[in-house]
Amino acid sequence: MLAQYIRNKGFEEGIQQGMKQGMEQGLMEGLHRGMASTLKRTLQNRFGALPKWAEDRIDKATSHQLDRWIDSMLSTPSIQDLLSD
Repeated sequence: MLAQYIRNKGFEEGIQQGMKQGMEQGLMEGLHRGMASTLKRTLQNRFGALPKWAEDRIDKATSHQLDRWIDSMLSTPSIQDLLSD
């Protein structure tokens, strides 16, 4: 009886922890996609249609890179200069 209780409790805690981690991962992925989308939209408004290489570079960027590019996007003279790192 005690062993079953402990097993069930561990199972419940495992499910809760898995759900929490899944939600956190989903939120981070959503934030990352939103940052990439905002960067693309702003660059398109400023420079016109983005070249395929620029869209690919943005899609593969880390959150750190996206942060830096978003901070610099209005003061950079070209897409090439912004995404050159």
